[in-house]
Formats: sequence, structure tokens, C-alpha cells
Amino acid sequence: MRLPNTKTGAKVVHLGDPAMRKPGSHLTDLLHPWRRIRMRAGLDDVRLHDLRHSFASGGLLVGEGLPMIGKLLGHTQVQTTARYAISPTIPSRPPQTASQAESPTSQGDGNHIEA
Repeated sequence: MRLPNTKTGAKVVHLGDPAMRKPGSHLTDLLHPWRRIRMRAGLDDVRLHDLRHSFASGGLLVGEGLPMIGKLLGHTQVQTTARYAISPTIPSRPPQTASQAESPTSQGDGNHIEA
């Protein structure tokens, strides 16, 4: 599928055969299909946007860094991804002092943004 106008510019999204529609028909919005999916899954209060947050937080849980998660979400700023990738199950580190940040033995995990 060609998407000529997205937040990060034109892109091609590859879809599997089950996602393709009959020739001549096209999906105009996700409201009705998403409603059916939620009903079948018993997830009445889940929004599509919630899935982006879950995806980002799940990426952190398996050790992926914010830059990669951001690229997969189409973010251009890692700060945007940091807001998405918040999970109460991920313990946050206390902020480093200036001396700790300069120490050659201190290594960040790439998942925290320093102010």
C-alpha cells in the first residue's frame, strides 16, 4: 500500500494477502473493522492509539532502545517515543549525577532521556 502523505513523509507499507481487499474495493476508515475486532476480543474500551503505547512499552520490556522503537512508530523525535513508552511495570532509574554521567564505567541502556 502506498501512503503518499504521512507525518514522516511518503512510504510504502507491505500488507499480507489477508489484509488485501477485493479489486475495486477499498477501506475508507478503520472505525467499523476496529469495532468488530474489539467486540470479538472483549476489549470494548481499547482505542487504536492505545496499541501504539502498548507496542512502545513492550519494546522497552524486551530491551529495545527508544531510537529503534521510535523508527518503528514513525517518530522523528526520541522525546515523542519516550512519552509513548511508559509502563508502570518498567522501573525507572534515578537520574545520574554529572560525575556519574561522565564516568567511563557508566553505561546507559538507551532507554532514558537526560534533560
